[in-house]
Amino acid sequence: MSSTAKYVLAVFTWSVLSFFLGRILPKSLFRFRSFPYRLFRFEKNGKIYECLKIRKWQSKIPDMSKLLPKLVCPKRLTSETTPEKIDLLLCETCIAEFIHTVNNVFAILCLAFWSNGAIRFLCFIYVAGNMPFIIVQRYNRPRLERLKEIMQKRAKRKEVRYESPDTELQYGRRA
Repeated sequence: MSSTAKYVLAVFTWSVLSFFLGRILPKSLFRFRSFPYRLFRFEKNGKIYECLKIRKWQSKIPDMSKLLPKLVCPKRLTSETTPEKIDLLLCETCIAEFIHTVNNVFAILCLAFWSNGAIRFLCFIYVAGNMPFIIVQRYNRPRLERLKEIMQKRAKRKEVRYESPDTELQYGRRA
């Protein structure tokens, strides 16, 4: 087996293993407000990625929640979406970022064992291919956080009702 084939097999095997690793690790390890998942200042709450026209292409890249819906929670927001569901989605963005980052690191580390022109090219393609997935997670995370905050504020407003013993103040007319 050629060294290029060995490299491709190693990276493919690691990609599958890292997916399952991301699925079995405790979700408590993936805190979206902690390093390395919290956004850096230069990311400007994800706005930096808009220069890449991310809104146009992010829905076109493959989504594991569509391929393996029993293993990965769906990433669609509906009118029934709750803050708890958004917490789960925030965790899922961290898991996806973890998996793609680990894949990139492994692919680059493999260059220490196999390093010819073809393998360097494949490594570059593989790392470049994982970057859009990482970017999408980093772009969507602050948007999900803002949505969760809005939902929580609306829920609080609904909980707080003004009630007055004076029925005219409460209902706007004499009872």
